Amino acid sequence: MDNDIHLLYYLEDRAHWSLISSLVKRITEELGIERKVVEDVRSPNPARLRERNAIKERFRDLVGDIRKGLIRFDIFIVVVDGNREGVQKRRDDFTRILRGKTGGEEALSKLVFAIPDPHIEKWYMMDRDAFRTATGADAPAQHLISNALKLDYKLMLKKAFIDSGIHAIGGGVEYAEDIITAISDINKFKDLEQSCSSFVTDLREKLQLFYL
Repeated sequence: MDNDIHLLYYLEDRAHWSLISSLVKRITEELGIERKVVEDVRSPNPARLRERNAIKERFRDLVGDIRKGLIRFDIFIVVVDGNREGVQKRRDDFTRILRGKTGGEEALSKLVFAIPDPHIEKWYMMDRDAFRTATGADAPAQHLISNALKLDYKLMLKKAFIDSGIHAIGGGVEYAEDIITAISDINKFKDLEQSCSSFVTDLREKLQLFYL
């Protein structure tokens, strides 16, 4: 058996992967973990993302592979937007799928949720100083970022670049690693949103089991 840490990701799209993987890398480094991290990334077919229940259906397929012992992992990171359903309902929905499959119990013990409320683009902007340092653009005012539950955060992120005269080809996603690097204090960052705090806290607890 190797000494690597195997991370299994289930996430929706590139915006999730770019930010969450960068955040995981920084947390791992800050914990002083020197073991090699091996990442296995799974996601729905992008062409089906707008189909009702496509995200959950692909998750069920993944859980089926886990049940058959086809996938090796030490930590299972599930990244889905809260959307309009809310963090707890999304957590319950995906946990129920795992519990409903024989062999899902082990996966539950290794599970860490990242559920941005309502969208991952909020996490890109919520540390306004880091966002400005990394991108040169100004994020919306903090009260808008915190409370704009009915707004489209993807559009809000794009607008931040447009208003600053910056052409972000990827809509801002390409700055994810730089934004995470520019955050001065991960603890203060996570406390800007409860779901982010839960993710960082849970991930640290899981990773500390592999500290050498």
